[in-house]
Amino acid sequence: MKQSTAVNHSQYNHQPSRAHDGTNQRTPQTDAQTRRMALDLHLKQIILFLLLVPGFTCSRMCLDERNLTDAVLRKLHNHFLQPPAPPLRTAEQEPVTCPLDLYQHQRPSEDPRTRSLSPWRYVHKTDPDYFPSSYYEAKCLCTGCIMFKDDVPYQNHSFNSVALMQTRLFLKKEPCAGGKKYRLKLEAKKVAVGCTCVRPPRTF
Repeated sequence: MKQSTAVNHSQYNHQPSRAHDGTNQRTPQTDAQTRRMALDLHLKQIILFLLLVPGFTCSRMCLDERNLTDAVLRKLHNHFLQPPAPPLRTAEQEPVTCPLDLYQHQRPSEDPRTRSLSPWRYVHKTDPDYFPSSYYEAKCLCTGCIMFKDDVPYQNHSFNSVALMQTRLFLKKEPCAGGKKYRLKLEAKKVAVGCTCVRPPRTF
């Protein structure tokens, strides 16, 4: 009697590709995916830790405005230290478009945002439902990147200026039943902290 042999196809479908020497063959795509998964897992572990540690969350406590403000000040001081405000310039000094003329006629300063191939400015953001309720976010000034030819700056659109994102923790104010008291909820938000020059995504 012939016995049929069952083949588990899943063990073949998920085997990593191997090089000729028998080692796993790694590609830039798999490396980038691995790093992205590791960063996501690290962030989730941090948030889970903060939620489990007593004193980090008031999600079950409903507080009036005064007590809520006191709780926020304690938490921001003890657990959620905020980055310092960036050095600001006057409206006349702060460009709002790609500053090609500044790169040609002014000496470079020590501020990276005015020497970058992808310069940026800081925009003041306000959201009363979050603590801290105001912060600064970077905004790219160019769509392309500033290059030089014969010491003359020009915007090269073969490259892109993109924002660098950073995940920050905020305390969100949520109303309790009745609407006169609030609870605090820990929430992660992505904030642009600068800009960099990259190659455009490949289109097929």
